[in-house]
Amino acid sequence: MDSFFEKIGMPNVLSIAYPYGQFNAKIVNEALVQGYKLGFTINPGFVYQDSSPMTLKRMAIMPGKSLSKFKAMLSGRG
Repeated sequence: MDSFFEKIGMPNVLSIAYPYGQFNAKIVNEALVQGYKLGFTINPGFVYQDSSPMTLKRMAIMPGKSLSKFKAMLSGRG
C-alpha cells in the first residue's frame, strides 16, 4: 500500500516529532511499525552516537537567542 506522501509524489517521511513531545513505548513501537526511522522528543539535551533513534532529544532555540548564547549551548555551557 502506497503511503499518503508517495501518492502525492513526495518522498516517504522517515522521522516524526511526537505531538507536544508526548510519547511512550506503545507510540514508539507504532511509529516503527509505520516505517519511521527517527523520533524527536521535546526532552532537552544532546544526541550522541548511542542515543536511541526513536527518542532523540532536542534543544529549543528561541527567537532572539544571540550567536554567543547559541555557541554556549552547543558547548554545554548555556
